[in-house]
Amino acid sequence: MNNFINDIWSEYEDELNIIYGYSDYDLKIRPDGTSDSHLIYCRSRECTVGNLLADSFKSVSNSEISIVNGGTVRSNLNKGNLTRAQIMAVAPFFNSIVVKRVPGQCILDALEFGVSRHPNAAGGFPQVSGISYDIDTSLNSTVETDSQGLFLNVTGKRKVSNVKINGEDLDLNRMYNLSLSEYISNGGDGYTMFTKYEVVNEPLFTDTDSLAYYIKNDLNGTIPAEYKDFQGRINFVNGSEVPSTEDFSPYNGSEVPSTEDISPYNYSGYRKYAKKRGGLSTGGIIAIIIPAVIALISAVIVAVTCANKNAQNQPLPSYTNTYVGTQV
Repeated sequence: MNNFINDIWSEYEDELNIIYGYSDYDLKIRPDGTSDSHLIYCRSRECTVGNLLADSFKSVSNSEISIVNGGTVRSNLNKGNLTRAQIMAVAPFFNSIVVKRVPGQCILDALEFGVSRHPNAAGGFPQVSGISYDIDTSLNSTVETDSQGLFLNVTGKRKVSNVKINGEDLDLNRMYNLSLSEYISNGGDGYTMFTKYEVVNEPLFTDTDSLAYYIKNDLNGTIPAEYKDFQGRINFVNGSEVPSTEDFSPYNGSEVPSTEDISPYNYSGYRKYAKKRGGLSTGGIIAIIIPAVIALISAVIVAVTCANKNAQNQPLPSYTNTYVGTQV
C-alpha cells in the first residue's frame, strides 16, 4: 500500500506542491494528537478554517452570504507554505459551488436545523460567511425530521436567534444570494429546505479550487491575522461561553453536559465511552480511513482535470442586486 501511494505521489508531486500562499499561523480543526471526527471544531462551533472556506465560497461566487457544512472541513491548515496538497486535504470532496436565491426564512430554518444536534458534533453544523448568529445553549432543539434525518419543520422555540446578514437584521421575506456546495444544495446532511430553490449560476469552482483561488488572489497569498481567532460569527448565549482558539480544549470547560456524552467539549468522556464499548468503534475506524482514501483519490482527480480547470484563472460571476443570476 505504501509503495502504491508513493508511486502516485511521485507521478503528481509537482502538481501537489504548487504553492498558493503562506500562513504565519496554524489554523487547527481539532486538538493535537487526536483524529476523532467528533472532536472537529467545525462540527460544533465557529472554527478558523471554516471561516476561511466559507469566505472563499462567498468571494468566488460573488454572493451575499455563504453556508458551509462543517463536515466539508477535513484537515488543519498548517503554518508555512500552503500547497495544493494541503488545500486538497482541507476540502477533499471537490463539491461544486452553486448560488441559490433563497428567502430569509429558508436561511433561518437552515441555521436552526444545522445546530439542532448541538452540543454534539455534527457534519451539518453551519459555518458561515456574511452571517452571524447566536445559539441558545439552554434550549433543546425543536427541529422535526423524518426517519432519515431530513429536515421537516421547527415545532417550537428556536435555539438560533439574532441572525445578522452583513451586519443587518435578517429579513425573513427578503431574497438573498446564498452560495453553498451542490451537496447541501441538493439536500445533503438533511438540508431539504434548499432543494425547492433553483440554482442561479453555472458552477465555476469546486470547494477545493475556491479555497486555492481565494488564498492566492483575494488574500494575495497571505493568510491575515483575522483568521487566527474567532470573528464572532457564531455565538453562544444563556450558557457557558466558548473560549478563544488559544484556550479552547475539549478536555475541560463547564460546557461538558455529562462524562459519557460524545461531544466536542469532552474528549475524555468519549474515550471512556469508546473503552466501554470495547475499543475504537467502526465509525472511528472509518473516520480515520476514509479521509486518507479520499485524499488519495483527489490527488489523482486533480492531476487529470488540472489542465482543463485551473482555479487561478477562473472568471468571477457578477450578479445584479435585483435579478440574481443576471451576469453584468
